[in-house]
Amino acid sequence: ELFSTTPDMFKAGHEMDRYGALKEATRSSHFGADCYAYALLASGFGVDMVVEADLGLYDYCALVPIVEGAGGTITDWEGDELGLHNHDACEGRVLASANHGLHEQALRILKSNPPRYD
Repeated sequence: ELFSTTPDMFKAGHEMDRYGALKEATRSSHFGADCYAYALLASGFGVDMVVEADLGLYDYCALVPIVEGAGGTITDWEGDELGLHNHDACEGRVLASANHGLHEQALRILKSNPPRYD
């Protein structure tokens, strides 16, 4: 189960293509849960992954210790740690997964969709 706040948060082009590739690899996708999706992921109730884009620091910084404390993994779309030091580099792109193995699979999908230069 893949959750995101809204499909409108993904920019047209490369970002939407990367999200679309991940969505196609999952059983189902859902929108609208906001931070509640992270709580469900951390508690083990039906959310396997949350993928977001265009988030502010205030949207994700407090979620990092919650997801990690529950045994999940949360990074940017490149697999880099989230935090104050690299917000500009991650551009608010967040991937949270219920476990490390699932996270690695999702990162491979996100990274396997190279940018298009139209």
